[in-house]
Amino acid sequence: MKKRNRKQIPFIAAAVIGAAALLAVILLGGAKLDRRMNSAAIAADTYEARGNSGYIRGTVALDGFHYNYYHNIENYLVIGVDNSVTDDGNHTGMADFLLLMSIDKTADTYSLLELNRDTITEINTIGPDGTGVGTADLQLCTAHWYGGSEAIGCENQVRAVSKLLGRLPINGYYSIRMEDIPKLNHAIGGVTITLEDDMTASHPDMKKGATVTLTDEMAEIYLRARMSTGSGTNEERMRRQHAYLEAFLTQGLEKTKTSPRYFYNVFEDMTDIAVTDLTGKQISRIAKALTQNERTGIWKFEGESTTGQALGDGIDHAEFYPDGASVVSVMTEILTLEKGAEVTQDEIDEEEMKEMEALMPADWEGAA
Repeated sequence: MKKRNRKQIPFIAAAVIGAAALLAVILLGGAKLDRRMNSAAIAADTYEARGNSGYIRGTVALDGFHYNYYHNIENYLVIGVDNSVTDDGNHTGMADFLLLMSIDKTADTYSLLELNRDTITEINTIGPDGTGVGTADLQLCTAHWYGGSEAIGCENQVRAVSKLLGRLPINGYYSIRMEDIPKLNHAIGGVTITLEDDMTASHPDMKKGATVTLTDEMAEIYLRARMSTGSGTNEERMRRQHAYLEAFLTQGLEKTKTSPRYFYNVFEDMTDIAVTDLTGKQISRIAKALTQNERTGIWKFEGESTTGQALGDGIDHAEFYPDGASVVSVMTEILTLEKGAEVTQDEIDEEEMKEMEALMPADWEGAA
């Protein structure tokens, strides 16, 4: 995926801090659904015929081409937010952990896509009220940093992930703060992990090769530590997040044999700390998918990891550039895509104009 040269809107660069979150957070609580940001993309009830075999449920634009999918799919974004909050109240932290859950209601499967927080992609640099038309090629995690509230930050993060994935409709989000990882781990009773890294610098019982059931303190170290462990890369931390997620799902499925509502009941304990636009019905649907549907895999994009100065603060930060072919391959596995026509520049310009108009301040027409 080629890096675009796009005029960047100046902003206060925040340190890109390590953190993690878990798939479990998407199942917590329920809140009033707010589709202001993506209602147009979700309105997929008017289908285009596909011969006699089905209907086009949606289209994404990836690596220069349109790709159609024919299954009934819902997508939910899990966001883990760090503590890079500014005193002026205009920025509420970066999204250091991003996980997309796609439920295929046609095939009765679900897929999990781990997104590298350092992915360089197009970000809307909105103001505290959620309006603004500036864009910049920045780390994916910075999208949440814009906006004056948690909800606006989450909406902007959903927007960035949707654009990265070819304007894939995202039906809702669930977000928690990374400082609440101990509470999350406590709610699920901890998970058992075999440590692949030596983490004794942070906890004496976390020796490489040891098999431990993570305490709440250990869980935060395991999921958030970066600079004090190994080579200090985000990729290493993502590997640990992956291991924790696998262990959580395996443990949860075993417990549902005697407690069918295990996932839902555990996550209710987290309701008071979550920011979400999910309805109770959506949460129940996610819990049901985790319990009854077949998981296709936990996916991630291949690409190039490097350092650069996209943030514009004169300091080198981690940057990840996903490979276009890898993006197409992974999204094809998740959505069962079929390749269509090439994307034209007119189509790109039209989509960008629609988004600009949607984000314009209410008094824009009267502005000089």
